[in-house]
Amino acid sequence: QQQQQQQRQQPPPLPPPPPPRAHPRQEELALVNGLGMWRSWGRNFTSPILALLDLFDNAMDATMPPEIDDPNYKPSENMMVRLQLDKETDNERDATGIMMMNNCYRRIPPLVEVLSIHKSCKGDTDQIGENGVGVKQACAALSELSFVFTKNRNELGLGILAEILQTPTEAPYLPSWNFITEQDGSVHYALTQRINDSEALEECVKAYGDGDLERGLDRLEKHFRRLNTGVWADQDYVFLMVMHKIRHTGSDAFKGPKQFLEMVHSELPRNYIHIPVEFDVQVLGKRLDFQYWQRRLIELTKFQSRLDPENSWKDAKDWDWPSKGYSVNIYLGFDPYRSNGKASLYIYSRRSGRLIK
Repeated sequence: QQQQQQQRQQPPPLPPPPPPRAHPRQEELALVNGLGMWRSWGRNFTSPILALLDLFDNAMDATMPPEIDDPNYKPSENMMVRLQLDKETDNERDATGIMMMNNCYRRIPPLVEVLSIHKSCKGDTDQIGENGVGVKQACAALSELSFVFTKNRNELGLGILAEILQTPTEAPYLPSWNFITEQDGSVHYALTQRINDSEALEECVKAYGDGDLERGLDRLEKHFRRLNTGVWADQDYVFLMVMHKIRHTGSDAFKGPKQFLEMVHSELPRNYIHIPVEFDVQVLGKRLDFQYWQRRLIELTKFQSRLDPENSWKDAKDWDWPSKGYSVNIYLGFDPYRSNGKASLYIYSRRSGRLIK
């Protein structure tokens, strides 16, 4: 009798949990607005210069070998760092776009990874910023239609960032293709085959040719030939970005690529401080000298320190020069062009020396 009373007092057992679902219900899925995301990318920059600097950062990170952090590093003859910024058009009198071309110190990741929406090729410590999300955002800010060309020895790649491919009901679509010249024949043949298989590629090539598919195809072929001509012919890895009909939604004073690149020519040296003098960086065919502050300041003093973020200098025995950590360059000097008597502090990134604030 007591056992029966105890059993009646115990609560009933809980029902077993439902089995896990392999996929969420349709009403639980959030709709991705590809067109909205594209337009949000374009609003991430308040000026076209800031968008271009993000592309420049990516190019520098892909170009600079890890050994550059060594104070005694000197670039080798067969790996001279090259980066060129210039107008882009098939008619010199009517330049509407810009292109940025650089060599890379190692194999370029597949474009399907470079253009992935939710992935950035920044996972490795020696790959900071290389082909990151800044590529997508900056291209969307500067142009409605951009092309990415890559050369990994005999393997070529083509990627497209285009507003016309985006819809409000699907995720962003940034297609890419790879082909090997020895297997796929000529560039013209390989592109034609892919145009026949892809309406998206055909639509973008036609837009690049101002409605003429053959003209757009010829322009793409010209860029592929550019990867293997001149100073780029003996480079194993080359990255080229082409932004068609450049514009910037946040700048009413923007008047075209030539004026924009002239601004870039004057702004880059002030915004970067660590780029070695041996690097061949050109804008509009003019080589840049990244010695802005070194030439501007008088009574200039430079010294180097080493910081260990894992250990406090108060407790470390090797506080004056830690065995671990990273080096920083510190410049002190007087600016003769400023007479207000106030001191200024500018902080630059460690690797390429981008002005942070």
